[in-house]
Amino acid sequence: MGTFSTTIKEHYNNISYTDGGKTYSDVKIFKTNPATESIAAAIYQNGNKQMMENTNPSGINPSDVIAKTNGGAMEYGEHGDAFYGIAYQDGHLYISGYSTNSSDPVFDTLRINYYPSFCVKTDGTATIRWFSSRTSLQTALPYISTIIAASQPLVYTDKSVFEHTLFDQYDGGHQILNPADLNDTNYHYWDRYCNNTTNSKSNRTFLGHKPDGSFYMVCVCPARMSLPVGAKLMLDLGCDYAVNLDGSGGVKMRVASGYTNGFTSGQMTPGGTDWFGEVVCAYLK
Repeated sequence: MGTFSTTIKEHYNNISYTDGGKTYSDVKIFKTNPATESIAAAIYQNGNKQMMENTNPSGINPSDVIAKTNGGAMEYGEHGDAFYGIAYQDGHLYISGYSTNSSDPVFDTLRINYYPSFCVKTDGTATIRWFSSRTSLQTALPYISTIIAASQPLVYTDKSVFEHTLFDQYDGGHQILNPADLNDTNYHYWDRYCNNTTNSKSNRTFLGHKPDGSFYMVCVCPARMSLPVGAKLMLDLGCDYAVNLDGSGGVKMRVASGYTNGFTSGQMTPGGTDWFGEVVCAYLK
């Protein structure tokens, strides 16, 4: 197990994490209160992007949004300039950045098998799904409050995908990752979605869920971390499910006044691109 420089509090933390003798400084962690707070996707569609400061989830009062990070990575060219994967919020479904519905024929032409969808259920629990058919998505949507499009799974059923042989529980029972080939198309994990940087050190944004109902929004910036180490970090936070969202220049966190534990509110990371297609927001329920 790795160690944290201090106990993680609710809301904003800026800590160091040590694993295998290596210390990663300036790790930004926002932890929600499971009784009063949750997360949702804020989405801009049809190739458009928006500044994080102006991005809020549909159906949620902007004044109730207390923290934000960048969402899933961007896909350039194939679907314009938009996040890839499946996202869902306030009854609206988006596939690779375009507003649609689960009956849209485009669903059958996408590489859905490799899109990890971080799903927050209506009962407050979370899971990771790979919706490999329209039917599986249609069946699940009534029980889901939000779907956040992710890049790679990190933690699945309380275990690192890099350290255990794991199989999805809902979408065909496929093995999640082939450790010998991270781009093996017979498995869910596709390293190309993070530019083949799984084992490289980069700035990262992670999202995780803890069994008590709390969520962790994590930005590793300016520290640089590989995804296997990121999975260990999320496990040490107690997550049962966790994903990698985006990395490199796209890493950014903002925290509202009153939720910073004494730090100055606003942008908490030193960099971060200005325009996003998907933003993860913590909000007051």
